[in-house]
Amino acid sequence: MNLASSWRPKRFSDVRGNRAVVKLLINTMKQDPVDMPHTFLLSGPPGTGKTTLARIMASKLKCHDLNFREMNVADNKGIDFVRKVNREARIPPLVGAAVVYLFDEAHQFTGAAKDALLKLIEDTPPHAYFIFATTEPTKVIPTIRSRCMKLQTELLNDSDMTSVLEDVLEVVDPEGKIEIDERVLDKLIEVSNGTPRNLVNNLQKVLSVPNRKDQLELLKDCDSEAQVIDLCRAAFKGEDWQEIMVLYKQVKDNQGGGDIAETVRRSILGYCRSVLLSPNTNRRFAEKVVDVIDLFSSNTFDGGEAQLLAMLFNSGR
Repeated sequence: MNLASSWRPKRFSDVRGNRAVVKLLINTMKQDPVDMPHTFLLSGPPGTGKTTLARIMASKLKCHDLNFREMNVADNKGIDFVRKVNREARIPPLVGAAVVYLFDEAHQFTGAAKDALLKLIEDTPPHAYFIFATTEPTKVIPTIRSRCMKLQTELLNDSDMTSVLEDVLEVVDPEGKIEIDERVLDKLIEVSNGTPRNLVNNLQKVLSVPNRKDQLELLKDCDSEAQVIDLCRAAFKGEDWQEIMVLYKQVKDNQGGGDIAETVRRSILGYCRSVLLSPNTNRRFAEKVVDVIDLFSSNTFDGGEAQLLAMLFNSGR
């Protein structure tokens, strides 16, 4: 069973954490269609429920599955794509009452595409709704942001993560036949770092091995924060490049593969911040850390993984 696809909240009442956002959406969805916002900006860390909330919103808007258009802007960022959306969005749905467009990582639209989007959301068809999901809301141009209802998801606390875990286990094992050691469950919460998506993926891995010792060992490898710290330390010390690549591949595998350059870059900056705030950091090492912060200060939206690898390589010099 693929937990990521088989478990996903279908109603607002099933969503754990982010209570203020959920409450606001519940009240918004009760509004008269004439007063309903047609553009939404969902921002927050990866894996904290933006897509889930968008799907529930679409359901509440009486959007048929056929008319829910989820699109990754990394693959569709140009003006030609926006022009196509503009043409399609004008056509009323044959089934259901609405057409909902979800633009994932919406900050990656090109300049010309952003201008075309602005014209679209200024003259939105009554049946069309646009949800901009992003991990970088400040990269969305102010003229678009100002026309959106803004909603920000947050990392979940341990209590809410425990509730998510219980919900998923109920789906996996409704009869309660699977036994997982309490220490394994606690470690699952710890290494998932407040992210439901990480929790579900890590649970999938745990269920694939038979005993507690192997499960705990596997979760040790899933601790993305610890892996990023190891990667930073290796780069700072100028370790052999092959060793750095081994650590980097561990981080990448743990994040599910794909383009993780920006996530890793921000994690490295977070580690640098922690080092600078530590009372045990001497001035010489702090200067090194400041140099690394300068090196990693530019986002990787254009250069992607190649740019991140160059940053890692240069940080060890």
